[in-house]
Amino acid sequence: MEKYEVIESRRYKHLPTGRTASLYGACPWGMNKADKDNWIVESVGWTVRNNRLGTVGISRAPWQTKEEAQAFVDSHI
Repeated sequence: MEKYEVIESRRYKHLPTGRTASLYGACPWGMNKADKDNWIVESVGWTVRNNRLGTVGISRAPWQTKEEAQAFVDSHI
């Protein structure tokens, strides 16, 4: 199994305010089910998943292209 895998970088976005939240954190609409429809999932580039640790991202902004993310993976095998 490869240590890193290139994946699409996605996040929640609140349409009325533009706020964003991680897909891997708490539910952004919390207990307010009426607000759930105001949140969408958007793609914002490419990142990596560390398959050995089960983590996503490496504390940097997502790469714009899949090829740039793959170059990182290839240099960290």
